[in-house]
Amino acid sequence: MDNCQCQGIEIETRNWVDSNLKRYRDGDLPKTTAMLLKALSVYDLQQHVLLDIGGGVGVVQLELLRAGVSSATSVEA
Repeated sequence: MDNCQCQGIEIETRNWVDSNLKRYRDGDLPKTTAMLLKALSVYDLQQHVLLDIGGGVGVVQLELLRAGVSSATSVEA
């Protein structure tokens, strides 16, 4: 199956991940992600757990762990 459609999807997914991870490492958060993290920053997150469905490259998980969430789980398709 050299021409499987999955090969194209895997390449596009890898490109998306690489692009989003670079943005995160460069400190460039998507607008809605930054808004979500700002809204949550007013809460004491110690001892809370996070279930992130469709968490992408893990930006929200990493930032909330840094803010004190005790554990984070990401579920992806």
